[in-house]
Amino acid sequence: MQGECSVISDRSYYGDRAFARVQHDLGFFDDRDLETYTELHRDMGRSLVMPTCVILLEGDADLAFSRISERGRGCEVGMTKDYWQAVQDATVVEAIEVGSHAPLFIRLDAHQPVDALVDAVTSRINSHVFSNFTYRSV
Repeated sequence: MQGECSVISDRSYYGDRAFARVQHDLGFFDDRDLETYTELHRDMGRSLVMPTCVILLEGDADLAFSRISERGRGCEVGMTKDYWQAVQDATVVEAIEVGSHAPLFIRLDAHQPVDALVDAVTSRINSHVFSNFTYRSV
């Protein structure tokens, strides 16, 4: 991509590193698997534009586990709270790393109601845009 643009992305690309690290820590990936994954991930990332804004929604394993149970997705059945806590911890590390390179990094408490989260994000983005807006008379 050329020129200036804003990028919005979910955690899928960057968050995958967190899942890979947890799989390695649990013994499902050996060192070679993690190294191969890391190299492929890095190579894919070279073609991506870094996000303009990173939003980290932080919650504990109990909250994640209850929301997962409510969804009832078959692929998530049988996963433990300990697993989700490990994923959450690894995701925080990844988000902080990526967020340190983004112009706007927003950390939010996942225990807040959805409307409050949306309001907080909207307010922070508006504040960021207006504080970085330059007016020029032509």
